[in-house]
Amino acid sequence: MTTEEGAGIQARGFAEIMNNFNKLTEIESRIEAAIQNSKIPWVETRKFLKGLDLNQVLNTPLAQFIQDLFKDIGLGSLRLTQKNNYEYLFRIDDCPICSLFKDLPNKKVCRPTADAISRFFIESMGLESEVEEVKCCNSNDGYCEFKLDLQPFTLLEKTLDKTDLDILALISQEGITDIKIMADRLHVDEDEIQTRLVLLQYYETLDSNFKLTVVGKTFYDFRSGTAYVEEPYFEPPWKNMAELTSTIAATQSFAEALVVVTEEEELPWEIDESELIDIQERTKDKMGFAELLSSEMKKSEKDDEDENT
Repeated sequence: MTTEEGAGIQARGFAEIMNNFNKLTEIESRIEAAIQNSKIPWVETRKFLKGLDLNQVLNTPLAQFIQDLFKDIGLGSLRLTQKNNYEYLFRIDDCPICSLFKDLPNKKVCRPTADAISRFFIESMGLESEVEEVKCCNSNDGYCEFKLDLQPFTLLEKTLDKTDLDILALISQEGITDIKIMADRLHVDEDEIQTRLVLLQYYETLDSNFKLTVVGKTFYDFRSGTAYVEEPYFEPPWKNMAELTSTIAATQSFAEALVVVTEEEELPWEIDESELIDIQERTKDKMGFAELLSSEMKKSEKDDEDENT
């Protein structure tokens, strides 16, 4: 191989790294814009959480919005494929993130997607959660799969309304488990009481005999000491999806911002190409390329200061 050929390969490698860097930081910027503009009303979150099987959940406006939102961000078609109590499984068949990490085979690399799912449920829906990538296209699994575990307490706070809490009060304080008596006392029909009892059992607050479980008693003891307050209603973000899509599309990646700066003035740091060759491997342990590059810049600035002292 000639010197010129070697230089060409190195240049192409560096260009590919920076291109991937640009794509990832653009996705990070889109995630930030999406989360900031996607606050979900409590009533819509409740509809989503009250779905007792996959089809019921998928038929809610929120489920469709999640799929549309993640596609607009650039994370692919995120599909909910399984729901079981406090656990949800999401799947992406053709993952754009994996295409950026072809040099890291047999590794799960979709942390940006996992973080985006977690942030949406925590910040947009108000549900404490943990997300783990359990399968990855990059690990030859055929698709990327993410397991979402919701924290029971915050889920129950968002799911149960005043009537549900009144049912728990009748059971806890008076030992009433008869559906007809509950319906008469709460002035609702028996079918509704039955539906609510099924929901309370589904989320393990009641056992098969309509007695409070440990989860149910702990939650009720906490809630019984505070007044029930319904969150004020506001328009869900999908009511103006076109504007949200435009906001996400208009975000500028960190790399693009660098280009704008360099057109006007020389950057105050130098980036050694040899130090960027392993950037994809190292970024898996960080939030993204932007954070990694920022740390490199700070390190370079510190080295310059040390040389001048």
